[in-house]
Amino acid sequence: MTLFLSKLANDGAALVDVFTITRCDSALGVTAATSQVDRITYAKTSSGAGQDRIEALVQSAGNVVISAVPNGTNIPDGAGNMIPINLVGGATYPADANGLIQVAYCFDNPMFGFDTAGNQISLPRSVILLHELSHAFHRANGSFDAADPEFQAITDENRYRAQVGLPLRDPNNHNGGQGPGDGLQIPTCTGMVPPGGTGPTGPSPCCSC
Repeated sequence: MTLFLSKLANDGAALVDVFTITRCDSALGVTAATSQVDRITYAKTSSGAGQDRIEALVQSAGNVVISAVPNGTNIPDGAGNMIPINLVGGATYPADANGLIQVAYCFDNPMFGFDTAGNQISLPRSVILLHELSHAFHRANGSFDAADPEFQAITDENRYRAQVGLPLRDPNNHNGGQGPGDGLQIPTCTGMVPPGGTGPTGPSPCCSC
């Protein structure tokens, strides 16, 4: 039971974003699990909101599969319809019949949310992933707040934002849209290559988005 990367999507981009969330912790690993997924392994060597969340997911009671998909990909909206993922940033679904919690997020489209003053602030792609992984973590561990899941996830997101020095998001304002917001991105960490990477920033063009 752990965290997986879908090979049916852009697993390279997803790995880079998980690596960014762990702040380039060299303890992050990836191994082939099946023809469709790779398995994330991780026992943190440093502490922080990002490292803590990824380690907790790796050790969680549920199986979570991450799919990094491009702008324009249609996903279920939970009401029987399909919606382009770039309109919402990401989505997390309840466990399916096989016990898999599916996380999908858009890795190549600028998004924004709002701070408590109503200003637009950036939702860098690793922030979007961390937000969706919050939903997944709480679903996997029976702590999902069905009454207000966005407040719960934005609260978790803000712990990561604080770690990397980004403005905090208003947990009572779940709105957002497409665009760069304040233009801020996640600060670079060590510049290390993610596991399995082949270049200075690994298999995706960004290791600190």
